[in-house]
Amino acid sequence: MVLAYYNKRGLLLGYRGAAKKKYSVRKKRLCDLQQARQQAESANKAKSQFIAMMSHRNKNAIKCMVGLMDLLSSSGLENEATTMVRANGAISAFTLNCYQ
Repeated sequence: MVLAYYNKRGLLLGYRGAAKKKYSVRKKRLCDLQQARQQAESANKAKSQFIAMMSHRNKNAIKCMVGLMDLLSSSGLENEATTMVRANGAISAFTLNCYQ
């Protein structure tokens, strides 16, 4: 409800009621935005932690592959097998370098 208020001479000074409603709506929107921002920041932190963990796990697996390919290439395999192992080792080493 909006009420006009006047001074003793009868001059209109303003209205009461409308500003309170606008203020409370604005305050609620601000609280909602702050809450949404906190949720987004929390989700971003969780995503970063997940990517760091997966990156670490992938690096370990690729390091094992590089070591295995190195061992196989020096184990006296036939020419074709040695070529394939070295190619796999090179691909694994390249992939590992992408993580660093």
